[in-house]
Amino acid sequence: NKKSPSFTDMNRVIARAMASVLLPATNAEDGRSVQFSESVTHLFSHPGYKFSTIRRIPQAPSSSKPFNSNTWNYLMKHLQQMQIADGFMEEKINWRIRLKSTHSHHQQHGSRINRAVAAIVCLRGKDSLSAGLKEPFFTSPDMYPRWSFDPLWKTYSRSCFDSNERTAAIWSNSGSIVAPLESVVAKAWNKYSTNAYIHHYAKHGITDTHFERGFATLEQAISDYRKLGGVSG
Repeated sequence: NKKSPSFTDMNRVIARAMASVLLPATNAEDGRSVQFSESVTHLFSHPGYKFSTIRRIPQAPSSSKPFNSNTWNYLMKHLQQMQIADGFMEEKINWRIRLKSTHSHHQQHGSRINRAVAAIVCLRGKDSLSAGLKEPFFTSPDMYPRWSFDPLWKTYSRSCFDSNERTAAIWSNSGSIVAPLESVVAKAWNKYSTNAYIHHYAKHGITDTHFERGFATLEQAISDYRKLGGVSG
């Protein structure tokens, strides 16, 4: 809620997001503790898709946490909508984007679902296994490309996270990365085309070939993610 957040504030937000999916958790399918290496293998099994994003709720300020009584159904429903509508703020969720199987005739014109190659949903807190993971969310085939095998993992921990009685997070390899990558590539091309700062790189042996290979790699990544079919054109 700060108008001018510091690097410390931003690092704190990033750290909490990462912790919500990287702290110890149990695989709901087989009851085993989830290893980091296994999560990475699951999310990045395809060589053409190498980026991921994390979404987490609730996002309430610390002062209101003692009064937070969100149910698992509420958290899972809102988190799923954030995922398919490609949003990161709980208070700015676009509810007009729907899965094809539910009220597709109300779907926002010109919008498409944000699809994921793979995803890991992690619930932390009270009744996370007995109640939270029984909620029918994140299982729609519309959320994943047809070729993706076993794209969804569900994990849980009975320990509370960040002073919240219940926390839901999703770590996914999805089309969310397209817009940020396009912005980075466009700005970099603009600087490169005007030879801005190029001499600094040249001092260390970086040539035009290195830059062009880098641009080609990122542009290929953007193209691959667009092929998921869930990013507006």
